[in-house]
Amino acid sequence: DESDSEEENGEEEEDDASATERAARSLGVVAAAVEVYNGARVEDYEPVFDLIRRSALPALKTAHLAGHERASLLASRTHRLCLACVDAHDKVAGASGGPDSIARAAGDWGIALARAPPGDSYAFVSSLRSRAVDGSPAAAAALSALLPAAAPTIARLLDLGWSGSGDGGSSKDDSKEDSKDDSRVVDADAAAALLGDVCDVLSRLDDGEVEIVLRAAPAAAAEIAARCESSKNARRSVGGGGLKSSKNVTPARRRWALLRALPHCAARDGVRRATADAIAWALGAMGAPAVDGLPAADSGYAAAEAAADAAAVLAAAIAARAAAGPEPRSENVDVRIAAAVGDLEGEYPAALVAAADLLAGASDPSAIGSFGDAVSRHSRRLKSPSRHLRVGALRYLCAVADASGECDAADARAAGANDTPRSLAECLHRWLKVNEVDVHDVVGGPNVMEFAKTAQVSIAAMRRAVEQEALGPDAAEALATCALGALHIRLATVWPETHKLFGALTERNAFEPAWTALFEDLKSHQTRCLDAHDAAAILAAAHGRKKGEWHDDRSGPDARSGASNEAAEALQRRMESETIPTEAGTERWQRLGLLLRSVASSPAAASRHPAPLAGLFLAYNAPKPDGSRRAGKAWRAGLREWLKVVKDGLSGGKAVRSMAGTGDAVRVILERCVGADEPDLATLAVRCLGQWRLPHLTPDNADRLARVTDPNTMKDELIALRVEPGETEDQRAVVDPENRPAFAALVVRCLLPRLKRRTGRFAPHRVAALRWISRLDPPEIVPLIHSVISPMEPLVGRVDGAGVRPTIGTPWLDALVVTASGHGGGEMATTWLPMA
Repeated sequence: DESDSEEENGEEEEDDASATERAARSLGVVAAAVEVYNGARVEDYEPVFDLIRRSALPALKTAHLAGHERASLLASRTHRLCLACVDAHDKVAGASGGPDSIARAAGDWGIALARAPPGDSYAFVSSLRSRAVDGSPAAAAALSALLPAAAPTIARLLDLGWSGSGDGGSSKDDSKEDSKDDSRVVDADAAAALLGDVCDVLSRLDDGEVEIVLRAAPAAAAEIAARCESSKNARRSVGGGGLKSSKNVTPARRRWALLRALPHCAARDGVRRATADAIAWALGAMGAPAVDGLPAADSGYAAAEAAADAAAVLAAAIAARAAAGPEPRSENVDVRIAAAVGDLEGEYPAALVAAADLLAGASDPSAIGSFGDAVSRHSRRLKSPSRHLRVGALRYLCAVADASGECDAADARAAGANDTPRSLAECLHRWLKVNEVDVHDVVGGPNVMEFAKTAQVSIAAMRRAVEQEALGPDAAEALATCALGALHIRLATVWPETHKLFGALTERNAFEPAWTALFEDLKSHQTRCLDAHDAAAILAAAHGRKKGEWHDDRSGPDARSGASNEAAEALQRRMESETIPTEAGTERWQRLGLLLRSVASSPAAASRHPAPLAGLFLAYNAPKPDGSRRAGKAWRAGLREWLKVVKDGLSGGKAVRSMAGTGDAVRVILERCVGADEPDLATLAVRCLGQWRLPHLTPDNADRLARVTDPNTMKDELIALRVEPGETEDQRAVVDPENRPAFAALVVRCLLPRLKRRTGRFAPHRVAALRWISRLDPPEIVPLIHSVISPMEPLVGRVDGAGVRPTIGTPWLDALVVTASGHGGGEMATTWLPMA
């Protein structure tokens, strides 16, 4: 009898499994039919909704209670049919009743989440969330209707995957059944990220409302909020049961994800209690002193390998605290938390933004401290390459200015772009509007042309305030630093007004700190550019790469803290990108050109500091450590801007002519640039030398030489350019005989680029250049001989304290030049041969 009973039970289980498989197959057929053209072939959705409500969901519940292995297949087909109905209800058309209709139907789908395996429930909620993010109103409506069931489901996923072994400590029977199969357990990191995403989507639909989960599922919300607290407090908050502490410390990334959703899972008091633990731990992990009013830091609150992880938790906790509502009058800790964040040394933009929001709702914001001290402390962040860090610093400074009464916050925000600011605080509000817009966000960003015009007008208004002396010298450094930050914005229409602002700031002696900020940034940025240029050249030589070829020499992805699987790694990357985001600002060499244009915008300031500028110019043109000279398109573009600075700001270099060593070095570089391949570089160099008033280069000769550098006027100018007197008065020489060698050498330098091209439209230029050079004496063609033999020049090393340093300018080269130019006679030739 017992054997017969077992056989009957086995047959019943097989029949149930077959029935489950047939039901799943039937639901798949219906789902495929609904998916055709997003439901365009469906005449009435009520039978489909009845099928889900009366057949699919009861069958799923029965299969779950019976523990059938094919319950996952049935759940996935049920979810597919539900998603097909959601996709077909984005608008009212045909049989579709629109989002309202799907919201009414989705309210009955809770069993599809509660009785489905964890992996299938996660996939279903994730699919709805992704559709809502993509702009599907039906998916958003269905997700909102399903939230009373989705929140407990996500809480169950967190509970199952918290310890990584499948037994997250839940005391519920269904959770224990789910934990039998570890392959179906969703990682807690993925569940925490999904919870935050769902809350973000629904909050945007409700115009930023909070406590969404708390209203929909209070029990699940309390369990999720308890996960945000320290383990010693979490057990008390849930009455000593339902949540067990894990032996492993919770990763910081998971704490960050849960704190993002905390304002939707708890009331103000609960949020403040949970965030107090997180803030105390994060500040302690970052080396900040303890804040009065916060609990003692629990070292086991989270596991962080770097300060950036603690900063992410800090930013999420403060943002949740600020979103929960203003601080109660009985407390006075928020202002101290904001001050502690402002005193941090690292670069944490998300924490600064959250601190600014927290300060706005503090019970006593005036206790934040001095506005001037805050500006000095955050000055370096105002010129950061990171737009997010600049915005964070500006948001924080504007909040401090509002709290300390430096300006009226409402008036500063409502001021028009063309209104002249009257204080530094108002200027910071203007810079915030300029920096907070992401001009590269083509999806959610503003109209770029409209923003560009508004930014131009705002910067012009600040320049007008400086010119009208509405702003004093105490605002000079802060304004210059903000302007340096604006040069990182990749929007060319903003740069000209920024250059004009620099011109106004640096024109007067009283605004000397503005010039100091500009010059120091130029100096440091030029050093970085040259170092990167030299490193790239060494790397290319080491790998034998061709010009312009790129090779990725970076190693594989680094091991991230606690990231043991794909979900953990994804959450870690997301936390880092959202907390300390990186963006493509102005390209390195392009920004060097912008800084040089800012220097050139104020010739008066440049003329007051000729020696430092000349030193930077010489450093830019100095040889590389191996003795060779720098080259390349980017470097030549920087040289072009430098020559403009020398021409306009240093009177062509004449301002440093009398400086021992500096003046001669600048002149040598300018004479070398006369032979540049680019005509505009050669013309700029000639214009600079023309201001020196040299005996052989009068202003008239400088104009002639400039026309020689231009390929369009070179041939006509060479015909009239005579260095020896002719037979008539009109054929007189342009220079005196004693100045002829120096002038002829300059002309030869100008003609060298024309000699390098033999064919095509450049052939006549080469013929005209050779015809003019053929009339010179041998000593006057030394530049030509040097350009021919310089590629054969060896690199001879000299030994110093740092090792072997190659040098250029060996004796054999000088001897060869003299011999080839016809001087020295046989004795020099005999001397040169053994040298060679």
